[in-house]
Amino acid sequence: MKKLNKIIPIAGYPFDLMISFNEKDRQIKKKLKAFNIEITSVDDGMFQLDGIKSRRGRFVMFHTKQSVLRLNFYPRLNSPEEMGLLQHELFHTVAFFMQEIDTPLNDTTQEVYAYLMQWLTREIYSLI
Repeated sequence: MKKLNKIIPIAGYPFDLMISFNEKDRQIKKKLKAFNIEITSVDDGMFQLDGIKSRRGRFVMFHTKQSVLRLNFYPRLNSPEEMGLLQHELFHTVAFFMQEIDTPLNDTTQEVYAYLMQWLTREIYSLI
């Protein structure tokens, strides 16, 4: 079964994004621990996807400002539903990143959001 775990440095921003597709909780927790991110009981409730059918994806930014976009499946490019869910999580990613650099979404900043969304989409789709 295909899996993906990759860190993408976000060009021009003070963020990196870990992508985790089709990894079990124990696998992703082990990888996060390697980056000194300990999953606390508070994070665990926000992060756990294993066995929860209603949560197929999640974006999490930890208190350390490290972040993970996680899907509990490996997305297929020819699946509109799976690509839609990936885009949904990518939007949360962009919104959190822009919030962290004090850039609210409005008429003036929407192009910045769109460019980051486009760039992240291209980066992630190239990995699939």
